[in-house]
Amino acid sequence: MTVKFSGENGKYFYSLVQKKLIDWCIFDLSCTNLGRFDFYYFQKSNPIDQDDFPESFLENSCEKVNSKSKRKKTSWKRTPRGLIMRIGNRSNSNYSRLYQKTKKINHGVYDEMNRGFKFELELKNQLVKSFQKFLFNNHLEEFEGRLVEHFYKHYKKCFVLDTCYTDWLKTLREESWIAINRSKRGPTNHKAFLTKEGKKIIQDRKKDFEFFFLIKEPSAYVFTSEVNHYQKLRREAITKDVNKIMRAVSNQLSGQPNVTSHSFRIGYITQLWKDSKDIEFVKQTIGHQRLDTTSAYVNKLSDQERRERISELNQMCSEKGLGFTLRPIITKS
Repeated sequence: MTVKFSGENGKYFYSLVQKKLIDWCIFDLSCTNLGRFDFYYFQKSNPIDQDDFPESFLENSCEKVNSKSKRKKTSWKRTPRGLIMRIGNRSNSNYSRLYQKTKKINHGVYDEMNRGFKFELELKNQLVKSFQKFLFNNHLEEFEGRLVEHFYKHYKKCFVLDTCYTDWLKTLREESWIAINRSKRGPTNHKAFLTKEGKKIIQDRKKDFEFFFLIKEPSAYVFTSEVNHYQKLRREAITKDVNKIMRAVSNQLSGQPNVTSHSFRIGYITQLWKDSKDIEFVKQTIGHQRLDTTSAYVNKLSDQERRERISELNQMCSEKGLGFTLRPIITKS
């Protein structure tokens, strides 16, 4: 007996599996196999992406695949519905297709029409059987995690990555930085680099991050407002909640210092300057536009710290043959 689910019916059936409403015992699992499983991701295109010609992206991706494998037949063409690219034969265990399409996203109150690319992967034969045991045992987290990992690895081999169409494949774990929009008081798209500890956290939660961003709708927000779940959570709301916790902690400390979320930024900037002795480096790292903005964050140095800094500057002057000496001004307590 063969049971087939296609399109929306397949999605509905899997939603029942996720809710644990499917009793796999009705099947004889000793001779039951998944024949095919489709997996896809929709990448929304921004208006600015239209300047990045999709035809060139598809052509370069075809060349990448064909140069690495003579067995995979890879081609692309323009159809009345848009561009389409096929990788491999329909009978292959991994059969990939890329569609240029418009997707309607229902937000409850309104519908949004998004244009972009749909990355689709068909898993068949022995390959899909290697995943099915996790599905039949209702180990959905393991099932989905392995599928996501396979999906990522497969498409990284098929497409050129330095484009707006595949930036979702270049994960935070690989790049080790995140973009911060500080257009109000600093340069836009400022990069914040991860520390060694931050990289370890990302590495340990690799599957969680990749699966989360893959299933999330491109236009959806991770953190939303309590009033409107389709509206992003404002920065002020996060700061307010964090400061509530910081005030509670401060009240338990000796002297009850006024510690807020901003105290961490002040401390970080001060320590970064003490360690680097380079105010311009600190300014660029933080993302400030003006040097005096960065200087205002730096806490006053002690007499000992000023002596050490002056000594270092004098040594530099001596090495460069400059004929003057700097002396620190000692402040009275």
